[in-house]
Amino acid sequence: MIEEIGTVIEESDDIAVISVERKEACSGCNARNFCRPFEEDENSVEITAINEIKAKKGDRVIVAIPEKQFLKASFITYIVPVCFLIIGAFTGEIAFKNDIITFISASFFFMLSFFIINRYSNKKKYEYLPKIIDKV
Repeated sequence: MIEEIGTVIEESDDIAVISVERKEACSGCNARNFCRPFEEDENSVEITAINEIKAKKGDRVIVAIPEKQFLKASFITYIVPVCFLIIGAFTGEIAFKNDIITFISASFFFMLSFFIINRYSNKKKYEYLPKIIDKV
Protein backbone atom coordinates (compact mmCIF):
# COMPACT_ATOMS: atom_id res chain seq x y z
CA MET A 1 0.00 0.00 0.00
CA ILE A 2 1.39 3.39 -1.01
CA GLU A 3 0.52 5.96 1.67
CA GLU A 4 0.95 9.72 1.86
CA ILE A 5 -0.07 12.33 4.43
CA GLY A 6 -1.76 15.49 3.22
CA THR A 7 -4.24 18.23 4.00
CA VAL A 8 -7.78 18.36 2.62
CA ILE A 9 -8.16 21.61 0.66
CA GLU A 10 -11.52 20.91 -0.94
CA GLU A 11 -14.28 18.36 -0.33
CA SER A 12 -17.58 17.49 -1.92
CA ASP A 13 -19.79 14.43 -1.39
CA ASP A 14 -17.46 11.43 -1.53
CA ILE A 15 -14.46 13.11 -3.21
CA ALA A 16 -11.75 15.34 -1.73
CA VAL A 17 -8.79 17.26 -3.12
CA ILE A 18 -5.72 16.83 -0.95
CA SER A 19 -2.48 18.80 -0.92
CA VAL A 20 0.42 16.39 -0.41
CA GLU A 21 3.96 17.54 0.28
CA ARG A 22 6.48 16.46 -2.35
CA LYS A 23 8.95 13.94 -1.03
CA GLU A 24 12.71 13.76 -1.44
CA ALA A 25 12.11 11.19 -4.19
CA CYS A 26 10.45 13.88 -6.32
CA SER A 27 13.72 15.77 -6.68
CA GLY A 28 15.20 12.98 -8.81
CA CYS A 29 12.07 12.30 -10.86
CA ASN A 30 12.11 13.45 -14.48
CA ALA A 31 8.31 13.91 -14.46
CA ARG A 32 8.19 16.09 -11.30
CA ASN A 33 7.33 19.20 -13.30
CA PHE A 34 4.31 17.53 -14.86
CA CYS A 35 2.55 16.91 -11.53
CA ARG A 36 1.55 20.56 -11.28
CA PRO A 37 3.90 22.56 -13.54
CA PHE A 38 2.16 25.92 -13.11
CA GLU A 39 1.56 25.80 -9.36
CA GLU A 40 3.07 28.60 -7.32
CA ASP A 41 3.90 26.19 -4.49
CA GLU A 42 6.32 23.69 -6.01
CA ASN A 43 6.63 21.79 -2.74
CA SER A 44 3.17 20.23 -2.86
CA VAL A 45 1.00 18.27 -5.26
CA GLU A 46 -2.80 18.19 -5.36
CA ILE A 47 -4.44 14.78 -5.68
CA THR A 48 -8.08 13.70 -5.85
CA ALA A 49 -9.13 10.92 -3.48
CA ILE A 50 -12.24 9.07 -2.36
CA ASN A 51 -13.41 10.56 0.94
CA GLU A 52 -14.99 7.58 2.72
CA ILE A 53 -14.31 8.95 6.20
CA LYS A 54 -15.96 12.31 5.43
CA ALA A 55 -12.86 14.39 6.14
CA LYS A 56 -13.45 18.14 6.18
CA LYS A 57 -11.43 21.01 4.72
CA GLY A 58 -8.24 21.53 6.73
CA ASP A 59 -8.07 17.96 8.10
CA ARG A 60 -4.72 16.16 7.96
CA VAL A 61 -5.35 12.74 6.42
CA ILE A 62 -3.61 9.57 5.27
CA VAL A 63 -4.22 8.79 1.60
CA ALA A 64 -3.49 5.30 0.29
CA ILE A 65 -3.60 3.31 -2.94
CA PRO A 66 -2.66 -0.37 -3.37
CA GLU A 67 0.54 -0.93 -5.37
CA LYS A 68 -1.25 -3.26 -7.78
CA GLN A 69 -3.87 -0.61 -8.54
CA PHE A 70 -1.17 2.05 -8.98
CA LEU A 71 0.80 -0.15 -11.38
CA LYS A 72 -2.32 -1.02 -13.37
CA ALA A 73 -3.23 2.67 -13.73
CA SER A 74 0.34 3.48 -14.78
CA PHE A 75 0.28 0.68 -17.35
CA ILE A 76 -3.00 1.95 -18.82
CA THR A 77 -1.73 5.53 -18.90
CA TYR A 78 1.73 4.96 -20.36
CA ILE A 79 2.06 1.54 -21.98
CA VAL A 80 -1.31 1.13 -23.74
CA PRO A 81 -0.89 4.26 -25.93
CA VAL A 82 2.61 3.18 -26.95
CA CYS A 83 1.32 -0.29 -27.87
CA PHE A 84 -1.45 1.27 -29.99
CA LEU A 85 1.14 3.52 -31.67
CA ILE A 86 3.30 0.51 -32.57
CA ILE A 87 0.29 -1.49 -33.81
CA GLY A 88 -0.77 1.48 -35.95
CA ALA A 89 2.73 1.85 -37.40
CA PHE A 90 2.95 -1.86 -38.25
CA THR A 91 -0.55 -1.84 -39.73
CA GLY A 92 0.22 1.16 -41.93
CA GLU A 93 3.57 -0.25 -43.03
CA ILE A 94 2.27 -3.73 -43.83
CA ALA A 95 -0.92 -2.57 -45.56
CA PHE A 96 0.43 0.39 -47.56
CA LYS A 97 4.26 0.43 -47.44
CA ASN A 98 4.15 4.22 -47.52
CA ASP A 99 5.82 6.35 -44.83
CA ILE A 100 3.13 9.03 -44.80
CA ILE A 101 0.30 6.47 -44.52
CA THR A 102 2.30 4.67 -41.82
CA PHE A 103 2.60 7.93 -39.87
CA ILE A 104 -1.11 8.67 -40.27
CA SER A 105 -2.03 5.12 -39.22
CA ALA A 106 0.25 5.28 -36.16
CA SER A 107 -1.18 8.68 -35.19
CA PHE A 108 -4.74 7.43 -35.64
CA PHE A 109 -4.14 4.37 -33.44
CA PHE A 110 -2.38 6.52 -30.84
CA MET A 111 -5.38 8.90 -30.67
CA LEU A 112 -7.75 5.93 -30.65
CA SER A 113 -5.99 4.63 -27.53
CA PHE A 114 -6.81 7.85 -25.67
CA PHE A 115 -10.45 7.60 -26.72
CA ILE A 116 -10.61 3.99 -25.49
CA ILE A 117 -8.80 4.83 -22.23
CA ASN A 118 -11.19 7.74 -21.65
CA ARG A 119 -14.23 5.53 -22.19
CA TYR A 120 -12.76 2.85 -19.92
CA SER A 121 -11.88 5.35 -17.17
CA ASN A 122 -15.39 6.82 -17.23
CA LYS A 123 -16.80 3.34 -16.55
CA LYS A 124 -14.24 2.68 -13.79
CA LYS A 125 -14.39 6.24 -12.46
CA TYR A 126 -13.44 5.54 -8.84
CA GLU A 127 -11.46 2.32 -9.24
CA TYR A 128 -8.08 3.99 -9.68
CA LEU A 129 -8.44 6.86 -7.22
CA PRO A 130 -6.59 6.72 -3.91
CA LYS A 131 -8.70 6.60 -0.73
CA ILE A 132 -8.55 8.61 2.45
CA ILE A 133 -8.10 5.90 5.05
CA ASP A 134 -7.66 7.86 8.28
CA LYS A 135 -7.23 11.26 9.91
CA VAL A 136 -3.87 12.14 11.45
